Amino acid sequence: MSEERKHVIIYTDGGCDPNPGPGGYGIVLHYGTTRKTLSGGFRRTTNNRMEMYAAIRALESLKEPCQVTLYSDSSYLVKSMRKGWARRWKENNWMRIPDERAVNADLWERLLELCEIHTVNFVWIKGHAGNTENEVCDRLSSAALHQPNLPADEGFENAPEIKVKVTRVGQPCRKCGTPVIKKKPKKSPKTSQKYYYEYYLYCPGCKTMYLVDDARRECQAESSYLLF
Repeated sequence: MSEERKHVIIYTDGGCDPNPGPGGYGIVLHYGTTRKTLSGGFRRTTNNRMEMYAAIRALESLKEPCQVTLYSDSSYLVKSMRKGWARRWKENNWMRIPDERAVNADLWERLLELCEIHTVNFVWIKGHAGNTENEVCDRLSSAALHQPNLPADEGFENAPEIKVKVTRVGQPCRKCGTPVIKKKPKKSPKTSQKYYYEYYLYCPGCKTMYLVDDARRECQAESSYLLF
């Protein structure tokens, strides 16, 4: 029974510099008066994968099924688990929607399997807001990604290319998985141009830009939009 299990409190954090790029994760575990830290990194990965891997590594370190409260400042991780999105993607053969595959399916698979062993309550906390253990995890992950001879994140480096067209706000970036946002260009048009883009989609994680066919307009000299 879950109520008979040991209650473990876990804090996790992960990140990359740049994104994608060398990545690290940091973990703090509490059980009673015992406190333990873990950290590690990979030579090339993403912010989201490191947030997920921190949770996976923490749960894998437990030697028996436990009742776990896991604190993370990653809304990507916490929402996907709390709202059942990751489980739904798995049930749909790792499709988020009919024409779009889920990103990081290899790590979601591992995390879901660990949540069958442990009873895990994922809790979001605001990062860099004075939470002592969250700050410790951040320092651990930052130190880890700067270590020499980091191993490969095979799931990222050898992942098959997913050629999904990014056409709307909220879709995951094809490079790093961060949800894209809408931005308006700053460049002014030239009379020699035939068309412009009223807006584009932008990844705040790795700064990739996606042009959207629906945003393409005939060029007008008095407009102020990105030209191509």
